[in-house]
Amino acid sequence: MKKKMKTVGYVSVIKKYAKSKEHQKVMHGFQLLCDKKGWELVKIYEDKKESSKDPTPEMARMFREVSMNKDSDIEITIHYAFGGYMVNQKKQDTVSNL
Repeated sequence: MKKKMKTVGYVSVIKKYAKSKEHQKVMHGFQLLCDKKGWELVKIYEDKKESSKDPTPEMARMFREVSMNKDSDIEITIHYAFGGYMVNQKKQDTVSNL
C-alpha cells in the first residue's frame, strides 16, 4: 500500500467569525480535500485575529516547523485564502489552486 503524504493546513480568521458555520466548513474542507487526494492531514495551523492587520504567529510557526525545517516529513501544505484552497507540494515546489 502506498504511504499517504503528510499534509498540514493554514487558515487565518477574524476571531468573531471563528465559530461561524462558514469557518467550520473551511476547517472541515481541509480534511475532505485530504481524504479525496489520499493525503494524511497532520495539523491545521489557525490564526485567530482581531483584525486583518494583526500578526500571524501560526503562519510563522508553520514555516519554521515545515518549510524551513529540512528534517520535516510534511510533503504538502494547504492554505485557505481568498475563498479557495491552495496546495503546495514541497518536493516539487508546485502550487495548485483547488
